[in-house]
Order: sequence, then C-alpha cells, then structure tokens
Amino acid sequence: MASRGSCSGRRASAAVGALALVAVAPVLRAGLGLVASSWVPQSDDAFIVSRSFDVFTTHPPLVGAHSLAGGGGPKVHSLGPLLYVLLAVPVRVGAIGVLPLVAALVSSAALAWSVVLARRRGGFGLAGATALGILLLLRALGPAAAASIWNPSIGLAPLVLLAFLTWSVLDGEVRLLPAVALVGSFTAQAHLSFVPPSALLAAAAAVAVVARLRTRPGGERRALGLAALVLVASWALPVYQELTDHPGNLTAVAGARSEQVARGGAPVAFAATSQAVWARPTFTRTGRSFSQAPTQAFEGHGSGDVVVTVAFTIVLFAVLGSAIRRRDRSVSSGAVVALLLGLGVFATAQAFPRRDLVVALYAFRWFAIAGLVAWLVVALPVARAVGPMAAAHGGGALRAVDRLRAGPLGRPVALLGLALVAVLVAAWSVPPAPTDDDGSRLARSVGDAVVAGTERGERYQFGRSGRYDLQLTSVVGERLLLAGRQPVATGGAREAMGPSHRPVGRRCAGLVLLQPASSVVPTGGRTLLLVTAPGRPAGESRVRVVLAPDPGRSC
Repeated sequence: MASRGSCSGRRASAAVGALALVAVAPVLRAGLGLVASSWVPQSDDAFIVSRSFDVFTTHPPLVGAHSLAGGGGPKVHSLGPLLYVLLAVPVRVGAIGVLPLVAALVSSAALAWSVVLARRRGGFGLAGATALGILLLLRALGPAAAASIWNPSIGLAPLVLLAFLTWSVLDGEVRLLPAVALVGSFTAQAHLSFVPPSALLAAAAAVAVVARLRTRPGGERRALGLAALVLVASWALPVYQELTDHPGNLTAVAGARSEQVARGGAPVAFAATSQAVWARPTFTRTGRSFSQAPTQAFEGHGSGDVVVTVAFTIVLFAVLGSAIRRRDRSVSSGAVVALLLGLGVFATAQAFPRRDLVVALYAFRWFAIAGLVAWLVVALPVARAVGPMAAAHGGGALRAVDRLRAGPLGRPVALLGLALVAVLVAAWSVPPAPTDDDGSRLARSVGDAVVAGTERGERYQFGRSGRYDLQLTSVVGERLLLAGRQPVATGGAREAMGPSHRPVGRRCAGLVLLQPASSVVPTGGRTLLLVTAPGRPAGESRVRVVLAPDPGRSC
C-alpha cells in the first residue's frame, strides 16, 4: 500500500510539474528568442544595466530606478535596489546578452512555484486552472513583458507568486513567511506601482503568523525570525539612504503621494476594478483591448462600474463567509488574498495622477493579476470537485501509461508525447518576442562608435543637446561604463545613472553629445557617427554622435 501511495504521489507530482512547464513555456521561449537575436539594452534597460554594474563598487545604488512620480517636487525613485542586485553578477561578468534569459528564469520560477502552491491549496483542479490562467495572463501582457529586465515588467510574475505565497501562509504554511518577505520586498522595490499589493499581502501574512503564536509558538517564531532577517537584508540600503539624504527617497515618495494634483478618484478606481474582474476581465484580453484598458478607465466610466465592483466584492465576501462557516481555511484564505488585491487595485487607481496617463499604461498592468486570483478563488469549489474526478478517472489511464512505458515502444511513444505537448504549447501560447533588430543594431553601432572614440579610464560627460536622441543617451552611458570609462551624466540622465555619476567640477577628457544631424558640431569636436532610425518622423530620425572638448570642468 505504501508503495502504491508513493507511486501515486510521484505521478501526481509529475502531472503538476508538467502543468508548471506548460505555464512557463512562453516565458522561456521569449527569453531564449531575445538572447538568440543578440539583444542589446536600450532606453531604461541600459540605465538598469549601468546601475547593476555599480552594485559591486564602493558606491552601490541605494534606491531603485528613477520614477516620474515626483512631478515638480523632489526626485523620486523606486524604493530599493534588489533588481540591480539580481542582475549584478551577469552584468559584471559581461553576460549582458543573456539578461533576458535571467529575467525569463526568474519569471518562470515564480510562475511554476505558483502552480505548485495552487495544487496544495485546491488540488489538481486548481493547479490546472492556475496554469491556464497564467497562459492567458501571458498572452494579455504580451511577449515584451515575458522576459524583460524593465522594472515595471520584471515584478509581474513575482507578484503572482506573492499572491499564492500569502494564500499559503494564511492557510497554515507558516514556513513560507520568509519567502513572502523576500518576494514582497522584490516586487515593492521593483516599481512604485507594486507597492500597494505587496504591502497589503505581506502585512496580511505577517498578521496571520503573529495571530498563531499562542497555539503553535515554535514554528511561528522561527518563521518570524527568518522573515525579519530577510527584511533587514532587503531594506538596509533604502533605510540608510533615507537616514543620510535630505530628503530621503521614502520621504520624497510620501510627499509625491500627498502632492495636490488631479487624481483618478473614485470613478477611475471603480472603472479599473470592474475591468479587472468583469465578464471579460483584463487577464483574458489581448492587443489593444488590454493595452488601452487604463485609457478607458480614465475616460469612460459610469454607474455600471460601481455596480460591477460592488457585486463582485459581495460575491467574494459570500465565498469568504461560506468558507468560514464550513471551516474551509483554504478557500477563506484565497478570498482574503483576492479582496486585498482588489483593495490594492482600487487604492492605486484612486490615487493615480491624471497627468501620468502614459505611465498608467504599464503601471496598471498588474490589475490583471488581481482579476486572475479573484476568478480562481470564485471557481475554487468547482476546481475542487473536478480534481478528485479527474484523479479517479485518470487512474486507469495512468496504469496503462505505466504498462506502455515498460514495453518496447515506451521510449519512442514518450518522446512523441513530449514533442506533441511542445508543439501544442508553442502554437497556443505567447508569440515569439519581437527581436527589434533595427533598434539593437542602432544601439550597438552607437555604443561601438563611442567606445572606439574614447580612452579607457578617462572621464566623459554624456548627454544630448537636442530634443530627440532616439533614446540612445542611456546606451552611451552604459557602454562607457562597461568599457572602463568614467561616465558623468547630464540633464535627465543624472537621476537615472545615480549620484556617483553626477558632475563634481572636474575636467573631462571630452563630451559625448547626441545632437540633431542639422546642428553644428562644437568647435574642436568631431563626429563619431551619424545614425538614422527607420520608422521615425523626418525631424527625429537622424542623430549625430559627437565627441567635443570640455570647455571647462564639466565633470
């Protein structure tokens, strides 16, 4: 009997592993595709690479990426540098081209673990529904987000995992609290839009563990102690920055939140929440229907959004109340997580500045995760009923598979089955990530020209002297830094590159400028490269890369 039980357990684990593999296949496919296309960091990605390079220096980054949330007040950054820490080793060893694969592996691990946790909460039925929901979510987000190091994207898959980790802790898996602390810290530090859901979920998990201290003090104390250590390690640098800079970043973020500007308010909050959960929730959408959802939330809303939001909230509370009466902690824990995510959606949309609608196009993407979790919780009773039936009817099939595997055709049939699964996943899942060959070639040629025209160990100020730079300023700074030069940022690049790359009144070996092709080259300067970007308006498509002499202590 024990042998039969262990065999059944192995088969169940293998089935869940197969589900997890199917769920993450699009992410791995996107990451490998970007690496194969010789990916080159551009725009914000190049700034992220530069800051990751600084992790193992005497001036490591103390906060995250520069944010537009500050408006006209003090400059604001994401809360912490954990993203830079994650990427620091591959950047330092020069493996820049594999960074999309690193991001894909992080996302894949998070999503696969989510499927495993779903099986523990609701059986094989919930695991299958979660895998399907993840595939739908990936289709909605698009290939650009599947394997991106961009901070508003790389936190999406870990946020899915954070929801399931919190669900598990509330359901009694107290030992996962340190994982909640780590994943929640990563998502909260990746981008300011992830702070509300991360804080709500982590706080709920901590409260649940503290509440259990009286009945089971041993495991709870260990979990709390380890979680506290994780939090100290994760937040030491941001807290140090807050105490040593004036104003600190945390103070600046709080100030931006209290700034007197027009915000979304209740109408946008109701519209965004109803989009996340209604008959065609955002995680099931694709293309413009998904990407334009924030615009629709800001422009088109009415009483129907209020009705939908209130109705779905009542449904979740009904699920919660029913589960409490039946003492079904798994369902009640999931309902609490879904309600907290819904509260995070409402709070984020309500407080979002109307002037930052372009930012909302990516900052609101995590709302789809809230909708996915809410629908999984509502569907959990059905999934629990389907799981045992699938296991019962699948027992004979599994025994037949065992007999076939032991026969002479076992291995060929197994290989054919794996190939069929791979084909089905490839056909149904996320399409190949765009390679952006033109953009990569443009960034690579500019970087190569700048490195060839400068000297190792010297200081160079970089920036732009026109309105358009084809988003190549960050590429110039990143290539100078990785090639052993000392880049000094000017203009908008100062905040993005960090305080260690700001001018301090020293003389530069030269100024690397990005200027319109029609502009006059500064006296004594020389053109390193003249580039044309395809697909841009005529006035924005040609940029000259110039190396000019320093007129006096620009660095």
